[in-house]
Amino acid sequence: MRKMIFTSLMLTALAVLSGCNNDGLVSPDEGSGIFKWSVTDSVFYTTQIQIVDENTLLIAGDFSNCYKIQNGVKTRLELEETDFLSSTIKFLNADYFAFANTYSYSYPISTKIKYFKKGILNTISFSYGGYYDTRIFDFLLLDTNKLLINTSDSLFIFENSLGKKIKGSNFVLHTGRLAKSDGKIYVILFDTYQQSVSAAQIINDSLQAFSFLSDAKNIWIDNIKGKIVKEWQDIDRKTNLSYLSPQGWITFFSSNIKYFQSIAGESIDNFYFSARDSSNKIVRGYYNGRAILEDTNFPVKDSTGLSVSMLNGTIYASREIYSSGKSYIYKGVRR
Repeated sequence: MRKMIFTSLMLTALAVLSGCNNDGLVSPDEGSGIFKWSVTDSVFYTTQIQIVDENTLLIAGDFSNCYKIQNGVKTRLELEETDFLSSTIKFLNADYFAFANTYSYSYPISTKIKYFKKGILNTISFSYGGYYDTRIFDFLLLDTNKLLINTSDSLFIFENSLGKKIKGSNFVLHTGRLAKSDGKIYVILFDTYQQSVSAAQIINDSLQAFSFLSDAKNIWIDNIKGKIVKEWQDIDRKTNLSYLSPQGWITFFSSNIKYFQSIAGESIDNFYFSARDSSNKIVRGYYNGRAILEDTNFPVKDSTGLSVSMLNGTIYASREIYSSGKSYIYKGVRR
């Protein structure tokens, strides 16, 4: 089953959302035309797009369709196989980046990470040719030669191609996401029904310090750069966003929307999003730290298969057209 990957947030069509420091309404006219959109390229079978820097885009896709676009030059990356599924991109910079399939449900199951180091492909594999192969659910690039990988067996540290289990991780981590915040590494765990959340910190290659996040509706990891963000609902049924800090959870956003579907941003007062309003309508907009502006110019009305990334006020978005597998790449520049 294809999962929608959308690194942007949705806004209320009436722009009834408000930040914590501003409860005023924002009219749709104020939001119209806040980004200028254009088509820059096309690829195939897109699942995720990430802006690495001002000159580099990385694109993950199915059937080994992974691309690097640098200085306007598009390169389809050689993955040494034709049916590799990829839904997740992680990178350190334009020279060190990796792809994997971390869909919760897909076939064939994800057992490999394709890691490029200065143009040279390295494959990390948990595949043994059997039905019960170890499955990869998430990973982090810690430095150029060190990866943290969450699998259906355990958590592993891979350093210089040698794997070692994280102590205390011999329990079900099937829905575990990996995150870095304020120099610390966390495993975010959901229950079977995705209704309750706990967090464990990795200290000295051991899993420690569990905390239960019972009020979380969702956890957004690095959608806002460098932040672990919790989405939760208060007694007034407002939807709130809080980020994890050394002092605990700090709320920075509150609104009357129903729920968020995606977020992409550079800071807690500079992000783009997609959401559902109270009538279940898809709305998209930009939050500037004071108010939400609806983006009525967004070129894709159907959010299915949509991926978005943001850097320095510029947004790149891509959506696969299922009838052909073709994906157009859209660029949005803040006016």
